Amino acid sequence: MPSLGTCSTYATEYVSLGLGQAPRIWDLSQHPINTLMKNQENGFTLIELSIVLLVIGLVLGIVVPRFQNFLEVDLKSASRRLAGAIKYTYDRAIFTRNTLRLFMDLKENTYWTEVCASVTTEACEWVADSSVLGRKTKLPHGISFRDIFINGEEVDATAVGLHFYPSGFVIPSTIHLWDGKEDHTLSLIINSVTGKADIYKGYKVEVKQFEFE
Repeated sequence: MPSLGTCSTYATEYVSLGLGQAPRIWDLSQHPINTLMKNQENGFTLIELSIVLLVIGLVLGIVVPRFQNFLEVDLKSASRRLAGAIKYTYDRAIFTRNTLRLFMDLKENTYWTEVCASVTTEACEWVADSSVLGRKTKLPHGISFRDIFINGEEVDATAVGLHFYPSGFVIPSTIHLWDGKEDHTLSLIINSVTGKADIYKGYKVEVKQFEFE
């Protein structure tokens, strides 16, 4: 039987000539397997590359808009959940006849309710609220605090405590949430009388309402 090499262009067949054996060279340069290997070494053709780019473009055209929609849904959901936490803190302050605050960490994008455990001559001793509704909550991935305004003035800090008093009073405040895009901002404006946070699309700020000495 002929012995054919698979990794070289030429293969050798030994033919019996009676007194000995003489090699005969077979040219395999045109063999179908060798031709296929050469085509693979040449890489993709222009048509193949065009098809790949077309598929990638179609996938991106479907995935990117859906991802943006997910962010918008998360932004709305996060705003409603934060509004619920604000209302809970307001109602609990009245019910327990105690001062509470909604503490917001703008760096970590988290918030939770704290209770004034004891009043000293300087300030309250704040402890975390034991209720499930007041526990620490983190904003969804991609959503963050943009800024916070209290009584019409922007708070220049990475952590803000919004106070709720037993009388039902809260300083009017505005909290802005966004996903990093200028036109994707929601404004939570807190009513100082009802404690309700109304949600508005876009960047809105309530004007200063109270003067404090």
